[in-house]
Amino acid sequence: MKILIVDDHRTQYNRFVANLRKEHPDVEIRYAISAVEALEIFKSLKFDLIVLDQVMGGGEKDGTAFLNKLRDYSTGELPQIIFVTGHYDQIPTTELLSIDVPITLFLEKDRSFQETLLVATQLVMRRIDRTIRYDPKDLFGDAFSSLILQEANEILKKEHGGYYGITQQRQIGTLVRSYINSLNMRSEWDVDDVLELSIFFAQSMCKVFRVPEEMIGILRRFLSIEEILYTIPHYRDHFFHQIKVFFLGFCIINVLNRNECLRGSVLEDKNGLKIWFMTSIFHDIGYPFEKMRGWLDAFIEGVLRSPGDKKNSNKTIIPIEFHWGFLLGRRFHSYHLERVVKRICQLYGKDTPDVVAELLSEMAALVVESPDHGLYSSLIVQNFLRYNLNDNEVDPVALAIALHNDQVSRLVKRVVGPQSFDKDPISFLLAYCDLAQDWGRIRPLGMGKYGYGNLGYPVFVAKDIFEPESNMIRVTLRYKRQMTLQEQREWHENIYEKYIEPTRSCWAASSSSRPRVNFCIDYQIPSDDDKILAQLRF
Repeated sequence: MKILIVDDHRTQYNRFVANLRKEHPDVEIRYAISAVEALEIFKSLKFDLIVLDQVMGGGEKDGTAFLNKLRDYSTGELPQIIFVTGHYDQIPTTELLSIDVPITLFLEKDRSFQETLLVATQLVMRRIDRTIRYDPKDLFGDAFSSLILQEANEILKKEHGGYYGITQQRQIGTLVRSYINSLNMRSEWDVDDVLELSIFFAQSMCKVFRVPEEMIGILRRFLSIEEILYTIPHYRDHFFHQIKVFFLGFCIINVLNRNECLRGSVLEDKNGLKIWFMTSIFHDIGYPFEKMRGWLDAFIEGVLRSPGDKKNSNKTIIPIEFHWGFLLGRRFHSYHLERVVKRICQLYGKDTPDVVAELLSEMAALVVESPDHGLYSSLIVQNFLRYNLNDNEVDPVALAIALHNDQVSRLVKRVVGPQSFDKDPISFLLAYCDLAQDWGRIRPLGMGKYGYGNLGYPVFVAKDIFEPESNMIRVTLRYKRQMTLQEQREWHENIYEKYIEPTRSCWAASSSSRPRVNFCIDYQIPSDDDKILAQLRF
């Protein structure tokens, strides 16, 4: 593999180059201190990867000047580009918009730059390795990828609500386009590489939104092989799910703000997209806590039980106990839970001592006695955010994450009453997107004999998600094969009625008679007219 590093600060790459050559002795590396020198080298040599700095003296020396002339000197497929900048807010989005050269990754020169660049380079090297063949088409699908790109291009054009101005819109739009365009080079990726690409994207978004660095670290901590992958089955699937929930909400918020349907709501505020990003990208991070006891019981049982112990095969021989009460008893965790409860009661006008006490007691039971991953995700996120961000950003994130699991939503409905989009739009949007995002799983998780494993997962097929005449957000999901009448009945009984429809009983688009925005999910099976298997309207 041949790499060209274009940067006028060569020493900043010494550790990166040394570590790369330890693992890949055959790699060839050339340097250039400006775009002018890089173009001279590029005329005679073909490179697989170019690490390109932006600021190298101005004018014809800078990175965008090199990109402007790259196609003139390229004789074949363009090399991969890792674009380097001092800070993400210095990405030259306006110039990049006019240059028809795809960027694989954007990296910031922070304290861990050389280590991050090593991971990024290895990711690109694996993509170029033609022996690796994995098509992650089912993870996103053509229709959803096109929708995301369409929204990314739209926010590059005109300023609207949800962002700190057009500059941030263009930063986000540039990062989103880079991610989807890189993902679309899919025949040469494997699932771990798509995962790595997604983490790079999430890290970049954290930095643009100025989310505390601890949250960036927790992304990798919860996905490291040693801590998670060997002990927590399917957690990678939850991470991709979180990414897709973010993108679905990203599209919904943008289109509604462009059509001025979110006036006066938190989603129109300048930090609206930031709050949505933190809510969606971390909403399942507490999933391991909910499943820990069962996973470890199964693991210990499988290791310590004798294969000959047929008589007692149904009995637990070493029950594992976790003292979740100690966690809740810590002062700051108790405070986090109280903040969630009080905000719920305030939003719905039920802020009385009796209601607060009842809801707090019942939620505490879901932490101590039967762990709920939504509540644990909320506690974890608050741990990292409370001392770094203002309460007006943390509270809506914490509440939405706590409510997204139906166990907690049913509790709130019973004690406080139904929740609605107009009272709590972030929580509603997470509940809606979490439910609607049911396509492109890494592997079928299985839900028993009549679950998803038997019918497969639906595909996202909507070209547009907004109907202006009715202010309707509509997500259309289509199963890949026709179902028999018996299978349709089983789907309704074992999937729709158990897992899909209950969300509607907890949430409404509006508490008034005329909703500001309507929401719908259509489930289809293929036929001449795309038969509606079920429709969920809020």
